Order: sequence, then structure tokens, then C-alpha cells
Amino acid sequence: LLEQERLMRERLRKQESERALYDEVDQSISEALGKAREIMCQVEDMEGDEAGFKLTIAKLLISYCKRKGGIVLARRSDRDFEREKLQLIVGELVTDLQTAGVSCGALVETGEMVSVDAVSVLYDCLYDFSIASLYCVDPVLMMYFSDYSDGAIEMRLTLSTGERRNLVDSEEMRELHALLDGRDAAYRLAGDEGSLALVVVVRKVS
Repeated sequence: LLEQERLMRERLRKQESERALYDEVDQSISEALGKAREIMCQVEDMEGDEAGFKLTIAKLLISYCKRKGGIVLARRSDRDFEREKLQLIVGELVTDLQTAGVSCGALVETGEMVSVDAVSVLYDCLYDFSIASLYCVDPVLMMYFSDYSDGAIEMRLTLSTGERRNLVDSEEMRELHALLDGRDAAYRLAGDEGSLALVVVVRKVS
């Protein structure tokens, strides 16, 4: 009888842990998934290039949900990300953006280990910036990750475009500002005619 009670308690703890993990994943991707669904509904009434552009945004949002969910799951099993794993995640986004028509490249020069929490925050900011770049003409996006100081990692993103407007004052970049303000990171967003730069700093260790 005591053994049965012990097994029952273990089963309940496992179920509670799984339920908490599901809720955490759902919370982390719910907003992006909602946007993707909204766009898919809008596309039904669109044609041509406009529909194609919206579908591209939706595909990127779905890819974000997939990888963000994986990062959240990793938090349960791994305290840290190896640099190679960060390189892989960033490289997958680079491929997605190139397919979407953005010329881009990335360089990861951090220490061997980066906390999962840091990767999660950086990935959110990276995706916010990447989505915003799609609204620009002839976007060229470069990504650079490096150690900033003891216990911190820096991500530098630079965007060059074929536009003459000041990107910082654009509606898309004001929306980007609002998104970044909700992230748990210190950042600086600056720009000029046809260009934009984002610097994000987060703690590298949990």
C-alpha cells in the first residue's frame, strides 16, 4: 500500500511538471502564433505580391514558434547552451531570411557556454528585428554575437536598405521599439537614412 501511494505521488508530480511545461511553452509562443493565424485569415482576401508577403511573415512567425518552443523545453533539461547550438539556431534563421529575400549573415564569437535564458531573450529580440527588416526595401542584415563583459553577452544587428527615409522614425520601427521594451534586456536602437542598428546586452549565465 505504501509503495502504491509513493508511485501515485510520483505520477502526480510528473503530470504537474508536464502541465507546467506545456503552459510555459504555450505562453512563450501564444502571441506570435496568434499573429500568424491572423495573417493567414487576412491572406484569404488578398492576391499577388501582397498575399505572398503576408505568407512570408506568417511562415517566419511559425518558424519562430517552433524554435522558441525548443528553447523553452531546453530550459528544463539544460542550464546552458553550447556555442555551437546557438550558431545552429542563428544559422537556421539566416537561411529563412535569405529565402524571404533578405541578404544576411551571422557571426557567433561567444564563450563556450551561454545560458538558455539568455538565448531565449536574444532570440526574441533577434526575431523582432528580423521581422521588421522585411518591411524595408532591399534589406541587408548582419548579426554579430560576442562576449560583452563578465557575465554578459552582446548581440549587434545592423540593417542597411535601399531607402532614403530615416528608419528610426518609421511606423515599423516604432512598433519594434514597443516590442523591445517588453523584453528582459538592455538595448539601444539607433539609425539614419536607410540604416538601422540594434545592440542588445543580456546576462550570459543563469
